[in-house]
Amino acid sequence: MATRPGMNNLIARVRWLLADNDTPFIFPDEKIQEFLDSNRADVRYLELDSIPTLIAGQNALFLDFYSPIGGDWEEDEVLQDGSFAVITPTTPDRLIGKWTFTTQPIYPIFVVGKRYDLNGAAADLLELWASQLKLKFNFSTNQKKFDLQRQMQAVLEMATTYRAKSWPKVQRMVRDDLANY
Repeated sequence: MATRPGMNNLIARVRWLLADNDTPFIFPDEKIQEFLDSNRADVRYLELDSIPTLIAGQNALFLDFYSPIGGDWEEDEVLQDGSFAVITPTTPDRLIGKWTFTTQPIYPIFVVGKRYDLNGAAADLLELWASQLKLKFNFSTNQKKFDLQRQMQAVLEMATTYRAKSWPKVQRMVRDDLANY
């Protein structure tokens, strides 16, 4: 399975979080995309916040629009204006979730797309990496010691750090031991 073209920047950022920059890579791009997809939020018709641009001697123009839920968007998002016509921004900044136009579009502006929890994906991948390291063993040869368990501990510490920064997980729970009133 090949990676989607709109995922290249996100994959590179997760690879950077993993410190996976030596070739050959520990994880192929396809595996990183798979873990990103498991840490994805599909967004439908999210209304963007607008920030005015003030130009001397003119009325305020609304050219900059921000996602109220943040950045890390895949490069396939669709923006629609108040009449639900598809519009194309001049400058998309998917890292922070900002789209800029040269002319003021019809308000409100909606976005449909996918955004990702890079920290959650990195934590999942680091835990997978640690499980692979656990199967290796320490050994000594010619007065040299190879301690792979220490590497596994360092990888798990990184995973813990990224897990703390990841999106919260919400689970709905229902009690079936209570009477329905």
